[in-house]
Amino acid sequence: MNGLASSHTKLPRRPLKRYTQSIGVEGWGHSVSRMLENLPENFKPLAEIINMAKEMDRHYIPSSYLNFHSEGAPLDYYTRGSRKSYKVCR
Repeated sequence: MNGLASSHTKLPRRPLKRYTQSIGVEGWGHSVSRMLENLPENFKPLAEIINMAKEMDRHYIPSSYLNFHSEGAPLDYYTRGSRKSYKVCR
């Protein structure tokens, strides 16, 4: 499961890093929203897209690192509502 979650969350970052490099901007890190915000103004997407990327970022670390929470399983920290909000952004 960890490998699946990890490869799934890397999907949006890899093409974005390649894109930023192709336009001469250094794209690094794990945050998709930060990479989008750091684009030059003429390449920056709409605020709505950046907000969706922020929602995706909120789920990246907990889903990729099983020991992120000090106790309990990741399923103990998510509700049906949080799952639905994440699906909207995908």
